[in-house]
Amino acid sequence: MVEWKKNLSEDEFAELKRLLDLRMELEILQARESFMQRFKIAGRIMVKVLNVEDQKG
Repeated sequence: MVEWKKNLSEDEFAELKRLLDLRMELEILQARESFMQRFKIAGRIMVKVLNVEDQKG
């Protein structure tokens, strides 16, 4: 980041930092969404397995 700060104007560097912050927020949101989707899928699988076990006996 030091090199970027040297080569960019103050406004450009501020914009770069803002964009990097936004990118980090996006990655966090994507990770959270991915976790929730996988958690739901795992729950559905568990329900199906338990239903099969109940039907068997």
